[in-house]
Amino acid sequence: MLLFISKNTPNNIRGDFGLQPLDNHNGIALLEIIKDRHNNILTIVTSQIPVKGWYEVIGEKTIADAI
Repeated sequence: MLLFISKNTPNNIRGDFGLQPLDNHNGIALLEIIKDRHNNILTIVTSQIPVKGWYEVIGEKTIADAI
């Protein structure tokens, strides 16, 4: 998923989040992208996995809480 997210894209819609678990590096990268875009750029992440299942996908509880 991270390969398709751009910090500079004005509108960004991503689907199928969670098809593969994120390693720690990609979890941190996703968090940084979301933080950079927060309150500035629209970002929509969709998934068939319930939000409570994101903990397993993201792996690191602290990062999952922040996202």
